Amino acid sequence: MSEVLLKVKRYRSFIYWNVRGVRTTWGTYISTKSHLEKCSFFGNSNVLEEAVVGENTYGTDLFIQHATIGRFCSLGPGCKIGLEEHDIENFSTHPSTYDAPSFVKSHGRAFIEDHVWLGANVIVRQGVRIGEHAVVGAGSVVTKNIPPGEIWGGVPAKFIKKRWQ
Repeated sequence: MSEVLLKVKRYRSFIYWNVRGVRTTWGTYISTKSHLEKCSFFGNSNVLEEAVVGENTYGTDLFIQHATIGRFCSLGPGCKIGLEEHDIENFSTHPSTYDAPSFVKSHGRAFIEDHVWLGANVIVRQGVRIGEHAVVGAGSVVTKNIPPGEIWGGVPAKFIKKRWQ
C-alpha cells in the first residue's frame, strides 16, 4: 500500500509543478511547500519544503533541503544541498536515543548565489554560502563559504584559483 501512496504523491507533485512552469520528470519529488521559479529537475531528484530555487536553475538526481539557490545555476548529478545533520554532541547519533526535535542540529540554510556551477556529487553543508559565478569540482564537500568567482574542489573543498584574473 505504501508503494501506491508514494506513486500518488509523486504524480501529484509532477502535475502540480509542471502546471506552474517547473520542468520535472516522473521520478522527481518536489514538495508543494517549496518555493520554486521556472527551473528544471530531472531523474530522481528530491526537493523538500524548505527549498527555495531561482529561475533557470537545473539539475539531475538532486537532494535539496535547507537551501536557497539562485538563478541560472547548474547543479551536477547527485548533488546534496543543505541536508539535515546529526548532532554529534549527543551521546548517540541514533534517533531512538533522543527526542525528535533534537534529532538534527541546524546550522542554518545553505545559500547558493546566481550562476554557480556544482559538479557531480557535490555536498554543500548547512550554513554555507557559495558566491556568484563560483565553480565547485565534482565530488567536493563544501564546509565553508566560497567567495564569488572562485573555483574550489576537494574534500573538504579548498580554493584552487579565481575564474577570471
